[in-house]
Amino acid sequence: MIPKGNGIVLPAVVVLAPFTGKSMLKYDTRSYHDMVVNQIQQMGEDNQQLGYYKDKLGEEKKHSKALEESFEIVSQKLRKTMEENRIVRQRTKMQQEENKEEVIYPLVFSKFIKSQDKEMEDYVEEREKLMKAHEEKFNDMRRRHWEEELELEKEFINAELTHLMNKYSPIHPKDTSNNGDV
Repeated sequence: MIPKGNGIVLPAVVVLAPFTGKSMLKYDTRSYHDMVVNQIQQMGEDNQQLGYYKDKLGEEKKHSKALEESFEIVSQKLRKTMEENRIVRQRTKMQQEENKEEVIYPLVFSKFIKSQDKEMEDYVEEREKLMKAHEEKFNDMRRRHWEEELELEKEFINAELTHLMNKYSPIHPKDTSNNGDV
């Protein structure tokens, strides 16, 4: 029932009457404005907020989608960069190995050359020793040969030539053994 005036009668609370045990209904009177107009205004505000939140949700979805796309692009770039870095590290490692070989090879070659030089020096030194020993043996042989020649020459001069000269010399002693035979 709607009473005259802007009041609405609503059953509010059932209250037990004290000491009687009977229940009593109490009625509250509220105005039409409170019950209808305010509710309609509240629904309008709620609809506006709902539209605002729907718009906000749409913007958030767009923003979220843009972030996902950006994230995907950044992830792809990161993967690409990581792969490029891996390739650069691999190339750097290979370059270091090549540089290491370029440094080590001359050292090894230098050691080899030094070793060859040392062996050559040892060879030359031993060869010179052998040549000197051979020359000394050869000189000893020449000296012995010369001494033998000299000895032979002395024998020749002292014995045979002297004998020959005595034999053919105008003043030579007469051979006593041949005196009676002639």
